[in-house]
Amino acid sequence: MFDTNNLPISGGLIIAGALYVGLSVFVLGPVVATRTIEKSNWQETCQHALIAEVEATRKAPKVIPRMDCQSLVGSFMPSLSQLCNQYGNPDFGGGATAVLQAQEKARRAMEDKRMALAIEKTTTSCACAAAVTAQDTAWAIHAGSLRLMTPPPVAQLTSTLNTALDSPHCKA
Repeated sequence: MFDTNNLPISGGLIIAGALYVGLSVFVLGPVVATRTIEKSNWQETCQHALIAEVEATRKAPKVIPRMDCQSLVGSFMPSLSQLCNQYGNPDFGGGATAVLQAQEKARRAMEDKRMALAIEKTTTSCACAAAVTAQDTAWAIHAGSLRLMTPPPVAQLTSTLNTALDSPHCKA
């Protein structure tokens, strides 16, 4: 065994120091990190930013023009509008307009589902970034020094959270 009698400090002080370091790493650091992140309103800010990012990728809807008599002739010559109504407002597109409109409606429905899924993932991504940041040992140094020492990852909290958000842990 290692003899602690030859050291300038007692073995009890070394054990107490080791316990304090362990307490700082496993308890105090994560608690201080979690409370600091909550006070910074990260979850809400992160979600708004990610939702805006997702919405920016939304494809614009395609406009499919109607090819019926009312739309083509009636818009240029309102007097001929009655003529279109008299003969049943025939479709000059041969039904292709209805097919294109149905395809566009289906595409929009798929786009809406994709957007809803991406927006739903923002909550877990933001929470993941907060959890990854809270496990950083810089928080143990910050909490263990009674907040006298502030390492760069703690001082630049937003940057640290954004880096964690972009990490492979939170991108899944």
